[in-house]
Amino acid sequence: MNNFDNKSWHTLKNTIMKTLLRTTFLVSLMTSCLNGYLGMDSGSGIEKEHSYSNGAYDFETFVELVNDTDDFDDIRIFLNDHTEEEMNKTYDWEDDTYTFLHYAAEKCDIEVVEELVKNRKVPVDITTGQRGRTPLQLAAVKGHSNVVKYLVEQGADVSKQDNEEGYVLHYATSGGDVNIVKYLIERGAKVHVKDKNGFTILHVAARFNNLRLAKYLIEERSDWTIINTTSKRGNTPLHLAAHSGSKDVARVLLEAGAQDIKNNNEYLASQLAERKRYTEIKQMITGEVLD
Repeated sequence: MNNFDNKSWHTLKNTIMKTLLRTTFLVSLMTSCLNGYLGMDSGSGIEKEHSYSNGAYDFETFVELVNDTDDFDDIRIFLNDHTEEEMNKTYDWEDDTYTFLHYAAEKCDIEVVEELVKNRKVPVDITTGQRGRTPLQLAAVKGHSNVVKYLVEQGADVSKQDNEEGYVLHYATSGGDVNIVKYLIERGAKVHVKDKNGFTILHVAARFNNLRLAKYLIEERSDWTIINTTSKRGNTPLHLAAHSGSKDVARVLLEAGAQDIKNNNEYLASQLAERKRYTEIKQMITGEVLD
């Protein structure tokens, strides 16, 4: 048993899963044929029985298939055993409830995403049950550009908000891929937007020290970027850069004209940097050092 390593166990589990799925499909097919022979059509009052219709197990099986199988036919067999209602249903997953499409988009399984949207007619903007997130938002925050582009091409709303007023661009900015941000803006994503905290996407770039994205927002989108715009608590992007230790972003903000103003708690950005012991950032803001 000690020689039965993880790779062997993974292979055995995959084989068992494939056998189970194919057996289930064949049984379902044989039952359908027998019912037809006996005259038991859809109007007979006998409901179709699904092998994977018991909630959590249902979604866990799908997750295992997406993560482990290399044979797309196995996933297609699994989906064939589900109704449209079941594929649009949300299942508990981490801190939210996902549909199959949400998980496939988050995991960058473009083949499954295409199957669900094109052939299974799952709504492209279907939302998670608790946080109201779309597949596009999940793909954007993970940096899956191929899934993002496919979903947008299929009509996904590039300015959709979640239940916390987070827009697609907030997700893309959190993910850090400047090319996805550029693509979404080119496709019409709203840029004059704030989330529930009053954060713009420049706030988000500052918080996560994304220098390339911050420079793009400042230099190439200067027609709408307001350097000193404040959140609900009065924080500017410079406040967030100072608080999170984003030295490079703080530098470009200062070069673009960011001011050291007080937030609602009467803290300057330089004071936040000092409190967090980011001495160099504090010195940059106050002018004690120039570079």
